Amino acid sequence: MRRAIFILVLVMKQNSNPRPLEFSGQRIVPSVTHVFTTKQELYVFFQAYAPENTDSAKMRAGLVFFRDGQKVTETPLVEPAEIDAKNRTASFRINLPFDKFVAGGYTVQAVVVDDGGDLAAFARNNFALLPPTP
Repeated sequence: MRRAIFILVLVMKQNSNPRPLEFSGQRIVPSVTHVFTTKQELYVFFQAYAPENTDSAKMRAGLVFFRDGQKVTETPLVEPAEIDAKNRTASFRINLPFDKFVAGGYTVQAVVVDDGGDLAAFARNNFALLPPTP
């Protein structure tokens, strides 16, 4: 099984200034603290770089959430939001509200596969979810 390389996970937030790190009026901003509240919505952007002779358009991605080592939920697999054939990259954007999550520590795993099953990659990141402040 071949592996895609380099997955970058970032959090996005609203911004109306047109800049290179913007897409559809949203600016990509890394979450330095990795701390969120249950009233927030998680916006994730990541890219997968495919090996040569791999069609980036056939790549699919999703997120899997773990708490205390147990899978809590997962998103459906989605098609790339953008494809750069020259650089063999597929960019993915996934958002998920935290309102159904309970406060605590989580691991999110970004998973990328291709339709044919020859390609797979994942990256993990930890974050904390706090109850909303009164």
